[in-house]
Amino acid sequence: MLRGSRLLAATGLLLLALGAIAETVDPWEVTVPVADRSERARRAALGDALALALVRLTGSRVAAERADSAAAEPMVRQFRYLEGVNAEGEPEVQLQVTFVPDAVQELVIRMGETIWPLERGTTVLWVAVEDDGRRRLLGLSPDDEVTLALAARTADERAMPLVLPLLDLEDQTMLSAAEIWGGFDDRIRAASQRYEAEQTLAGRIAVEWNVLVGRWMLFTGARLVRWENTGETVDDVLRGAMEEAADRLAIEFGVRPEPMTDAGSRIVVRGVSDPRAFAEVLAYLEALSVVESVQVREVVGDTVRLQLGLLGDVQALDRAVALGEVLVFEGVAPDGSESYSLRAEPLNAEAFPIDGG
Repeated sequence: MLRGSRLLAATGLLLLALGAIAETVDPWEVTVPVADRSERARRAALGDALALALVRLTGSRVAAERADSAAAEPMVRQFRYLEGVNAEGEPEVQLQVTFVPDAVQELVIRMGETIWPLERGTTVLWVAVEDDGRRRLLGLSPDDEVTLALAARTADERAMPLVLPLLDLEDQTMLSAAEIWGGFDDRIRAASQRYEAEQTLAGRIAVEWNVLVGRWMLFTGARLVRWENTGETVDDVLRGAMEEAADRLAIEFGVRPEPMTDAGSRIVVRGVSDPRAFAEVLAYLEALSVVESVQVREVVGDTVRLQLGLLGDVQALDRAVALGEVLVFEGVAPDGSESYSLRAEPLNAEAFPIDGG
């Protein structure tokens, strides 16, 4: 059994398999504690659920603070009570709430917040800790499972797909606690390549001058940012680091709904050789969170020209496509259209159901 397999229950966004490039997250269904099954308690829990959904959609903790809890109930599609457990493993009553996506998104727009597109790259997490003067990788001890479960839960709350490294012989050969401690970014990047994650969060946690301090590095492509934080426990420091990482990723990749120019919303897709491929391309684009509408302008041979209504700018579309496995960006055509080609072995059309198919 793989290390951390018991963590799978903590979040649907925790990925232990190799080659997990990206995930499409679901911010609309959330689960929160509820005091009891009374109407008063349910209304309070619905407000908490809306706040969590806003955090997951925008990536911003500020959005939750600005939310009007009284506005939650009209946005609810359905809810149900669950018998769950809290972070300490104690039984508690929970409320699982599913919101109407358009209603929550319109609220975000009215609030003037940006939206973090739902196609999100995975983040691989490397942490070194110091116990009694000995430095080691977090996750090698059975005692680390609770801390890793907290990391998974935090990632789920922020809808940030998380990869926990296997920490097998290959990992430990590629990267040691000492190398994380020394901030050797080239070694951290090399070890992370195995997991094909879009981002890497790496850090060390230790007592410095009687204060527990975390020093962190967030790798996004060629970019590297560093920061530090403090806390009472290792769990506190790790949770704070993951919250900060999610904040930074949401700021970097968030989009603000805005009108698109005709040229900016035109794309060309080549290699569409049969009706099945044509249906797959349309279904794939319509499923992207940054695409609001798809209109076919022209089909000539294996080339399809499309007009897209976008949430945000064309860079948001490029990133969403790059995270997937259906289209490959080729460049900008002379007329300003974004040019893509269908991959030689695209995803099966069953992944994007089409009415009547």
